[in-house]
Amino acid sequence: MNHIFNSCDWASQLWHWMEEILEASDRNRDSIQETIINWRRNFSRIRRVDSIWKCTPGFIAWTIWKERNRRIFTEEVRNIEFAKDSITINIRQLIQAKCKADSNEKPTDQDLRILKRFQLEASSNQPTWGNRAHPSSQLHRWQRPPEGGLKLNFDGASRGNPGIAGIGGAIRNQDGDIIHIYCRALGECTNNEAEFAPLEQGLKILRTIRQGNVIVEGDSSLAISAAKCLQAGTQTSKVTKHWRLAKATEGIAEMLAELRGIVFHSVRRKANGLADFLANHGADNPHLITNSCWQEVVCPILKVTCAQLAEKDSNQADSS
Repeated sequence: MNHIFNSCDWASQLWHWMEEILEASDRNRDSIQETIINWRRNFSRIRRVDSIWKCTPGFIAWTIWKERNRRIFTEEVRNIEFAKDSITINIRQLIQAKCKADSNEKPTDQDLRILKRFQLEASSNQPTWGNRAHPSSQLHRWQRPPEGGLKLNFDGASRGNPGIAGIGGAIRNQDGDIIHIYCRALGECTNNEAEFAPLEQGLKILRTIRQGNVIVEGDSSLAISAAKCLQAGTQTSKVTKHWRLAKATEGIAEMLAELRGIVFHSVRRKANGLADFLANHGADNPHLITNSCWQEVVCPILKVTCAQLAEKDSNQADSS
């Protein structure tokens, strides 16, 4: 057990990477049990930094355990950069959801460096999310997937609830290049139906191209939350009880049963601009259906606009 969580090369790389970020470690290289038991309860006076420290062993151990199971049961090996990206984003989302910025404590230089690595605010001396004109979190802008991975962004557009709706999505690689796009009209449906449908469609495409190591992002927290529950094995009937979402939920569960290496993240609309455009394009053009790899997209206006939006996302990712 100690070899899996502590000594093997893959685990050692994760621990060493996090030690560099935190500039400290209570890791016992001879015993994972001692590492967990002796991990300091108080690391920093800054609440968010202290919370990052406390949750680090759990996130690393869970990531190592999932990788171990992936290799045994599916014979797949995940790129470690993808694992690092997943840990970073999950810790950031946990801290943002559960831990407010400090109101009085002054962060040290070390605190600031750690928070910067996780794209988090340090204290109330900095403006809060609601007051910031240009938030820097990766949740607010598109980010490149790790090397060797892909990113799927999906979205739905509904003109009313219910109303005329459309869906759209795009798959891009680490260079920001578009691999595949899709968009179409849904007819009249609710806003939640318009969010579940593009997720199901995107997962179907991922199954077709048989690509692992994919980050799936959308600005519907309901759809992302449902996908995470289904991925964890929750029964479809317990994920949603609304009959309008039952079919799409079952379809998502079916796709997830066949896919490996999928990580779900909820993002702001600003980080989902290309998918948002495609969803609205689908709603506005009910006679058109696009589901093509990038090289086969024939509509010039669609192709030019998508290319411009993708380039904008890549430039913002490079500047972050």
